[in-house]
This record gives sequence, structure tokens and C-alpha cells, in this order.
Amino acid sequence: MMGSPLRFRLAIDFCTHAPGNYSQYGTITSDDGSENCDINADCTNTLDTSGTRDVASFTCACNLGYRDPTAGTIGTQCDDINECQEGLDDCDPNHAHCHNNDGSFTCECHLGYHPWYPNPGAPVNGTNCYEVNECLGSTPSNVHDCDPWAVCTNTNGSFTCQCPLGFLDEIHRTGGANPAEGTLCWEINECDNSTWPANTQGFSWFSDCDVRAECANTNGSFLCNCERGYEGIGSVGNCQDWDECAVGPSNHTCNGFQTTCTNTHMSFECQCNAGYETKPGLESTDCQDINECTDLDMGAKMHDCHTNAACTNNQASFTCACLSGYEDVPGGQATGTSCRGVSGDRNGERGHS
Repeated sequence: MMGSPLRFRLAIDFCTHAPGNYSQYGTITSDDGSENCDINADCTNTLDTSGTRDVASFTCACNLGYRDPTAGTIGTQCDDINECQEGLDDCDPNHAHCHNNDGSFTCECHLGYHPWYPNPGAPVNGTNCYEVNECLGSTPSNVHDCDPWAVCTNTNGSFTCQCPLGFLDEIHRTGGANPAEGTLCWEINECDNSTWPANTQGFSWFSDCDVRAECANTNGSFLCNCERGYEGIGSVGNCQDWDECAVGPSNHTCNGFQTTCTNTHMSFECQCNAGYETKPGLESTDCQDINECTDLDMGAKMHDCHTNAACTNNQASFTCACLSGYEDVPGGQATGTSCRGVSGDRNGERGHS
């Protein structure tokens, strides 16, 4: 029987043949006259069995991220593709930088932006970037560097710092030198300019306290407190003399029954009412009753009762009453100041209680 001729196939691995004839990259020695795969190309063994004899060969294909500058996809020369320049990247178009690498590219979110993670385990990249609010300072990577007293304001992709009223920015204190604005704030003592930092010409933080007020420095501000004896909010022209007598007995110490309160500059005085006097050892706010019946005023008696009348001391006053056997003279000015005997004695004297 005659049979079909046997075909012997010699499988040659061009892509992994030992050096000397073929390299692991599919490089055929130059004396063979064949092309060589680029180091950045994939080599694939081929076997053509369509003809009368098998033809073993190989093909080259540039790796992802590379391109053969010649026509077609020969793969004998593979140049890096700059995806960033050619717009082949998938970086966030508004908030990320594209960095070309050898055979690839990376995306980096702009300063002030963070990569967005669509789901847990997703790769960290800059294909989607979201704006970070540095003023919230929720993580170490987005904490601002504003002074603790400064006001942090979030901006698009960044933030600003501003020292509040009552604080001096270090940038002004040093005449524009570092650090950045709002990162170091000096508390100003509005009550004492001797404590102000150097180089503060053109700045004034004097308090507006009235001359009759005391200035008390606080963090970032100050308070004006009217001095004792004055009332008001403490600013210039707003400390008026406080009339302790007019606002009621709870604001002065005068005894309302024995004394009269008189307002004075920054204070008050207590004066004994008629029928009362201050005795040694007593405060001026306390007065005691004068006993007109027994006390003397420079050696003279202090009442005008008739010699034949009895003097009775009362609170802040006295009364006179004719003794038994005597009566008031008709037409007398006050009881007991003019007395006569009931038998017709007319030896009366005028007087008053």
C-alpha cells in the first residue's frame, strides 16, 4: 500500500532558544538576516504548516505602554508611549497630575485633594480626586498649620489662615519674613503697649477705656471696668459718677432713719438728721439720738421747756409738759414752754418742742 508521505516537524523555540542562535527575546543572529524583537516586546513562536514544508518562525508585539514607530505592529522597535501628552491617561482632568513612566503612567492628586476610593480595597490612584477641608483636620494628612488662635478658611484645594482681631501676625512683626500668614499669632495687650513686639509701627491697639476706667487684658481683647464710684460700660465718655444715694439704700451704708445720704465725687457721705448726732466711736453711717433733755450744747441746755415743766426725750425730738399745779399759758407757742400756776401764777416762758 502506498501511503501518504510522512511529514517530520522540527519544532524550534525561537523565543527561548539558547544564546548563540536565538535569544530569549526572539532575537535571531544577524547572519540569519531575520528581525529581532525589542526588549519591550512579547515574542511568540509560530509554525506555518500550509505549504509542503513546515515553516517555523516567531512574531513580535510591543508590550502595553509601548508602540513600534514603524508601520504596523512589527515589534522590533518599541518606544514608550507618553500617555500624559497624548491624552491616553485616566487621571482626574481637573484635580490630578499625570506622570509618565516607562511603559505606563501614574496619577497624583493635586495638593489639597485626596484620591477617592470607590469601594474598599480599590487601588489608590488619582483617577478621581476630592477636595480636602484642611480646616477640619480630621486626619494627619489634611491638618492645617494655622495658629491655634487663627481663623482657618477652606479654599479650593487649599486653605488660608488669618490672625483674629486682638492678635498680631508674625508676618507683620517681622516685616514680611516667614512664617506664612496666620501660622503664628501674637496676643496683643491693649492695656500696655510696652509689651508689644518690636517692629509694630503703623499698628495701634490702644484700648478705648475711659480715664475713669481700668483696662483688663483678655485673650484677643480687653475689658473696661469703671472705677469704684462710677458706672457705665467703661469706654471713653461712658463712666459717669454713680449716685449711690439715688439708686437706693442697698448701694450705700447710711442709716435711712437716722442719716441723710449725700452724693460726692466717686463716693457718698452720711449726715445725721436733726435730733441725731455722731458720737465718738461710732461710724459716720450710724447716728444716735440726741437727748435734748439732758445733753448740753456748749454748756447750754438743748430744750426750751419751762422751768416748771417736765422734759421728755423722744426719738429725734423731745416734749414739754407743765408740772402738776401748773398749766400752759393761754396763747403759748407750744405745750410746756410757758407754764403758770393754777392759782394765777403768770411766770411763764415761751418755748417750743
